[in-house]
Amino acid sequence: MSVPLEAERIEREEVWEIPMEASRQRVILTACQVRMARSAQRWSVEDLAERSGVGEKTIRRVEKVYGIPPNVTIDTLLKLQACFEAHGMTFIPEDGSPEGPGVRFGSYPGRQVQPVGPLHGTDQRQHDLG
Repeated sequence: MSVPLEAERIEREEVWEIPMEASRQRVILTACQVRMARSAQRWSVEDLAERSGVGEKTIRRVEKVYGIPPNVTIDTLLKLQACFEAHGMTFIPEDGSPEGPGVRFGSYPGRQVQPVGPLHGTDQRQHDLG
């Protein structure tokens, strides 16, 4: 008997209720996104396990592969996603583009956010010079 691919199993899941503290959008995290997000936070596997409530062995198993981690529940991926998002991470879903899925860390310590608009960049300097 053939075992279905993990992506197929996830698509057939009936329950997609995402907790309030979780994502604003549905993203099935890939192993690379978990590795990137953990690296951006400068967390060890132990740190992530403590913060997310996901076991260290599970995190290591997730990070060991490419693509959607096999034998990992939606609940586990949602716990990881909610943990990272609570600390400023945004996940860019797989959309079939050449860039692929990714992670954005918009609120890291020390980041200065520039206003967006017509006076941004070079235009702002010209405005300041009068």
